[in-house]
Amino acid sequence: MADYILKESQRFNQVLIWIPVVSVTLILLGLSFLLPDKSVDWFDLFITFLILGSAVLFLLSFRLEIRIDGKSLQYKYSPIINNWRKYGFEDIEQIEIMKYNSLLEFGGWGIRYNFDHWLYNTGGKYGLLITTKNKKFMLGTHKPEEAQKAIEQFRKFKLEYNGS
Repeated sequence: MADYILKESQRFNQVLIWIPVVSVTLILLGLSFLLPDKSVDWFDLFITFLILGSAVLFLLSFRLEIRIDGKSLQYKYSPIINNWRKYGFEDIEQIEIMKYNSLLEFGGWGIRYNFDHWLYNTGGKYGLLITTKNKKFMLGTHKPEEAQKAIEQFRKFKLEYNGS
């Protein structure tokens, strides 16, 4: 049987993130048309929309990518972590699926630390908790059933690796 490969790509899609950004943009846009022309400083308005547009583009550029094949786990979190971080199965002690609340346990989404381990996510309520000899971190996943298949493959590898 061929190795199972989990590939997952995630972006931010939380309403709690987008409502304030869209609301501020619409309010500023509405005010710019409602105020008399003489009271609007068009340069300031342009700079404001440039900053808001840059913030929206910056949020849209975030992407967490996870890949688990028959021998390794890899991830990157663009634009912060642009190169793949790779961990061979022989270097990983444990992988498990955890249910968590990012807002309550980590204070939000993105790259977070809770004094026990790092979290890399874009939302959702499931994560892959990875433990190595020197590090512990969690990768958010929107595909817990598919991730479970990759974990079973990891466990099979560990049985064969430790058995020989």
